[in-house]
Amino acid sequence: MLLQYGADPRLYAEDGLTPAQQSSFEHVREVLNSWDIALTDGMLQKLQAERDKQQDDDRQVTVAETEKLETQLLAAEKEYAMIEKQVDHSIIPYSNLMTTLVVQVEQSVVCVYVCVCMCADTNF
Repeated sequence: MLLQYGADPRLYAEDGLTPAQQSSFEHVREVLNSWDIALTDGMLQKLQAERDKQQDDDRQVTVAETEKLETQLLAAEKEYAMIEKQVDHSIIPYSNLMTTLVVQVEQSVVCVYVCVCMCADTNF
């Protein structure tokens, strides 16, 4: 059953023995020695392909999240610039506006920073 799920009979234990050499049962040694290693190699390749696909999917999600956050940051910066122009023309009170915009821009910058850090952690 272990062999059918990818156990590799070629691996060595800490004492340098293979599973066939470790086994005290003749029928287990026969199964291990007669096992088609190509089946194990195929399963290991399939597992690696699944891991690679999952990493690629994770990268794509991270890129999409980063792009979304960058778009939000650009929008906040544009809004900030527009409101700053209005403040220059004394249309709205400056102190209330600055507090609101600083919080919005800081939140966007933190989100982009976290996303970039996530990319770095996943070898993006």
